[in-house]
Amino acid sequence: AVTRKLAPAATAILGNGTQLDLRFNFSGAAEGRLPNMDRLPNMDGLSLTVRTLGAADGSSGKDVSLTSSSIPATGQIEGKLNGQPFFVCHVTDPTCTLDLRLLVDRSVVEVYAQGGRVVATLPFCPPSPDDTAVSVTNHGVGDVLVSLNSAVVATANVIPH
Repeated sequence: AVTRKLAPAATAILGNGTQLDLRFNFSGAAEGRLPNMDRLPNMDGLSLTVRTLGAADGSSGKDVSLTSSSIPATGQIEGKLNGQPFFVCHVTDPTCTLDLRLLVDRSVVEVYAQGGRVVATLPFCPPSPDDTAVSVTNHGVGDVLVSLNSAVVATANVIPH
């Protein structure tokens, strides 16, 4: 597992590969922002791009956009995966994280946000077989805590040598 604090406008290369099971957890830096509620994760205003099958120079790859914002009328945090909204948590939840799972293959990326509340299948053929980088970019205004658990997966129909 890899855990990192990612500053605004920063990009971190977190690994590489073409057949991966990636499990991300994102949360804002903790802060006491509500009366009687100490050190809540600030989930309002997260804005991230996760890139898989990326070129080493950052020029290409398959991007997944992930954002979150608070809805004051409901007291909820709403996430968006490539623009599609989903419920994340209540603003008073001290354990709130934005969860993202990506299954990366050579020509497709399957994406599951918040345990499958929103799902996307994204076809993509990288320009080069060497394009295997996995990176995260923070487009928000605050620090983001990024946690990644990754595993290499094998093709079921290939006989090992």
